[in-house]
Amino acid sequence: MKWAYFLCPADPTEVIQLSLMTSRRPHWRLTRDWFGRPTIHPSVWQTAGSHAHFWIRGGLVEWCADSGKPTSLPR
Repeated sequence: MKWAYFLCPADPTEVIQLSLMTSRRPHWRLTRDWFGRPTIHPSVWQTAGSHAHFWIRGGLVEWCADSGKPTSLPR
């Protein structure tokens, strides 16, 4: 597996693309439990569009408190 593609849970018009390749930065790890439910590590943070910030654990979306707010990156 090289990429994970899925619709953003905050805005289904946004397609999220995560690199699963360990040779690239940043990259995410995708695992599945006994029932095939995905867990993605680390969290997913859309820096544009919906500004969604969430974890996917056991196939469920767990929202972070700062989700929906634009990121304030240091200059």
